[in-house]
Amino acid sequence: MDLPMHGYHPMMVHLPLIALIGAVVLDGTQRLQPGGPWRRMASVLWIGGLLGAALAVGTGLWAFGRVDHSGASHALMTSHRNGALLALGLFVVAVIWRTLRPAAWGAVLTGAIAAALLVLAADRGATLVYRHATGIPSDILQGVLVERGVAPAVADSGSVADTLLGTPHTHADGTVERH
Repeated sequence: MDLPMHGYHPMMVHLPLIALIGAVVLDGTQRLQPGGPWRRMASVLWIGGLLGAALAVGTGLWAFGRVDHSGASHALMTSHRNGALLALGLFVVAVIWRTLRPAAWGAVLTGAIAAALLVLAADRGATLVYRHATGIPSDILQGVLVERGVAPAVADSGSVADTLLGTPHTHADGTVERH
């Protein structure tokens, strides 16, 4: 399969999204119905979710700055990244808390806050793809727009950049790019 490295990020995000939210729900269920299989089931989801999150974060950080995107989507990319990292940090706190104090509601509350942040980060990721076409190479995007009859065929690449990518923007390291 000829898939650019940043193409792996969308494939990695679904497992941790579902597993981590499920783990929090099962931990909450364990607090309400002690003695059931909920904690063991949650533990399996915590392990799978955190391992999956490591892959999602790794591929996401790899994609950040390497994908074609507009100036308008750059701030959203940063917010998506920061929200996901904050959620992951809170999930780790929740796991440590649940390990040290198995009956603590604080671990469940921390996990629930992390889950809400993760859903917001996921929504930002979806917006990046479906509204801003982040990660779609500009030449492919131009071809799709021509195919749909939305944009005329453009002969020179400068016009494609002007049409599709807008104004240059500044990255965190100070480089100014238009991609």
